[in-house]
Amino acid sequence: MAQGFKPCVITLASENEAHSDDEFTEKADGPGVYLIKSKEGRSQKVTNLFRLADVTRHSMARAKSRRYVECKHEEPELPQLSELTTRLKDVPIDFFSPDYWNNIMTVCERADCHAADGTYHVALPLEEFCGSWKECVKWKNLSDADFMERYGKEVLKEYDLPTEEELKQMEEWEVRYGYEDDESDLGDPEAEVNDLADEIQVEDAVMGLDEDL
Repeated sequence: MAQGFKPCVITLASENEAHSDDEFTEKADGPGVYLIKSKEGRSQKVTNLFRLADVTRHSMARAKSRRYVECKHEEPELPQLSELTTRLKDVPIDFFSPDYWNNIMTVCERADCHAADGTYHVALPLEEFCGSWKECVKWKNLSDADFMERYGKEVLKEYDLPTEEELKQMEEWEVRYGYEDDESDLGDPEAEVNDLADEIQVEDAVMGLDEDL
């Protein structure tokens, strides 16, 4: 919000599950650091934007207080996957990397990600235009129509969208056989406790990124 991004961009960071649960690690020779965990399926340009916002937030905090001690975020030597694995639905299509979208997600999962009007929203241009605030300024204030014309259409070319035939087949399947959710309505008490702990762990990061964007 602090950088004046539109709601479509802010939704990239608005849910806990959009973030990795970075792990705090003590260091003997200085302040501890947060080891950045890899978020399965999240596009690199979204990760880069999150980190850009985080660095800016730390810079602003240092300028306001000489006593500010920064807890840095670093990539671990060996990649660590985030334990927050819930797949999001209410996010722009480019939250997901093209490879994950095209090769891992099912047609049904891809169909669930469209907006209420049946279209797929694009939040960011291609990765090359998201590397600095100087680049972001060139597109973040464009109208939705101008953004899609200049940048969004190129982004959508990287994603395999469900075809009309595939959507029709899914509708016929649901009418004929009904839809069964893979998850039990009763829920798993242990899983619910773990989910609550995960939400508490990333709450500060969510609030911070929401404000920074």
